[in-house]
Amino acid sequence: MTIAKIKVLHVARRFVSQSLEELNTGYDMEHFKAMAKLLEKNSVIFQSKDKKRYEKKIGNLEIFLVKNLAAIFLATQKIGKQHDLIVAQNPFIAGFLAVIAGIIIKKPVIVSVHGYEFTVSKLQLLLKKFTCSKATIIRANSKIVKDTIVSWGINSNKIVIIEDRVDCEHFSPNVNGIEIRDKLKIKNKMVLSVGSLIEIKGFDTLLESISLVKEEIDGIKFVIVGEGILKNHLSKMVEKLGISENVIFTGNINYQNLPKYYAASDLFVHPSYVESMGRVILEAQASGKPVVATNVGGIPEAVSKESAILVPPKNSKELSNSIIKVLKNENLIQDMSSKGRKLMLESFEFWKQEQKLIDFYESVVNKFKTN
Repeated sequence: MTIAKIKVLHVARRFVSQSLEELNTGYDMEHFKAMAKLLEKNSVIFQSKDKKRYEKKIGNLEIFLVKNLAAIFLATQKIGKQHDLIVAQNPFIAGFLAVIAGIIIKKPVIVSVHGYEFTVSKLQLLLKKFTCSKATIIRANSKIVKDTIVSWGINSNKIVIIEDRVDCEHFSPNVNGIEIRDKLKIKNKMVLSVGSLIEIKGFDTLLESISLVKEEIDGIKFVIVGEGILKNHLSKMVEKLGISENVIFTGNINYQNLPKYYAASDLFVHPSYVESMGRVILEAQASGKPVVATNVGGIPEAVSKESAILVPPKNSKELSNSIIKVLKNENLIQDMSSKGRKLMLESFEFWKQEQKLIDFYESVVNKFKTN
């Protein structure tokens, strides 16, 4: 493993508690630890959940929790002086503060964009073009995201696509899911979905499709992992549709335990209406599971024609037909599973993608030094 001789400061406007528990529900902590292994120094600034300042050190990773937005701005300037590059995690508040700080302390700034539809204030929307225009360069995680940034009036030559990643050792066909099936008392087919219980994730369409699927596949269970503001609404839908025996809501599952849920399932379904890439789709394929998902955003870039069936969003009939088609064809399941796993190893493997980011970071720093 080659260590890049650069120091990188990541800036994210995310609320994190002293225990750092918010970083353990997804890839954040694993990503920042990996960056720390591949860089001379990796530091991260977050906003503190209790509005107090904390400093944490995990190996070569430094984590700073600061009180508020003003503190993020000041910390980015102070800590950024000791680094070669600043990487902001969105084009709105974190990105805006980072590019201003970068101009002041004369450091290059990468703005990383991971979405193409945003729920933000009008002021933040106005800031996006300024932020992207002042950034040294922009990283997008899919073509749909790049196209969105271009629609803001940003030159496409300023945008580099580096796709998301998946840990193919953590999410693997070798993981045993029997423990989860026993815990949930599942004896027949199991369909898994993972995501926040919010409108854009399309769980209402998924629930509507279950009414049709259960008529074709006896004893089928749909396990939905995640939390969100629509939890009560979706629970009422389950009762109204008469599918209580077919649906299990688990709440959030820790990143360390999540592979067991993929392993326990026969099929992964992602009914989202909006998706820049869909990291859970990568996890499912790395786990050797066939995928049925919506044909939106960057999802087509995350799968192959052999590993997934894509359907129109908000179409419960098409969704149910595709679920039934896969679950009733064991040969199709095996073929989709092997093709998806192969795709992940070749194009989305965690350390390969982390190294791509490191190479990208180095190129930005070196170019900035020569200008």
